[in-house]
This record gives sequence, structure tokens and C-alpha cells, in this order.
Amino acid sequence: MEVSAGFMTKQDALVRFSDENCTLQLEVRSSVSGLFGKAVRKAAGEELSRLNVINGRVWIEDNHALDFVIRARIQAVVMEMREAGCKV
Repeated sequence: MEVSAGFMTKQDALVRFSDENCTLQLEVRSSVSGLFGKAVRKAAGEELSRLNVINGRVWIEDNHALDFVIRARIQAVVMEMREAGCKV
């Protein structure tokens, strides 16, 4: 199963989550990766850890999103997966 949250508009991020049976994998694409790529990856990792996500695949397409937007999008996809009965 795969779910997504967000949009590719300015100052937003599109986050997709797949419940693949694998250890947690995170892929980040950012229009500002040279400046903020590490910060985006750090925020995403911290939020996934806070939500106790240990498996699945997460793709983030960032378009100048602030930290709290990335965290909110991650929370939305994880909650949707869990509501659907997926173990993540």
C-alpha cells in the first residue's frame, strides 16, 4: 500500500510512504538540497523516529518547505497507514 500527503507547490513537500517489507528507507529530493538537504533529512528522521516507524519506504519531494510542514506531512502518511491496518 502507498499513501501520500502534501503538494508540490512552493513552500510545501510531497511525502509518499509505502509499507514495503524492508527496513526503513528514506529518499529526499529537494529544490534547495545544497543548502537545506541535511536539515530536511534530519527533520524527517526525527519525526519517523518519534512515531516509532521502523519499516517501509519514504520519499520526500521538498519545495522550500519549512521543518514543521515536513513533519506534518510525515505524520499524516504514517497515521493513514496505521488507520488502514498496516504495521509500520
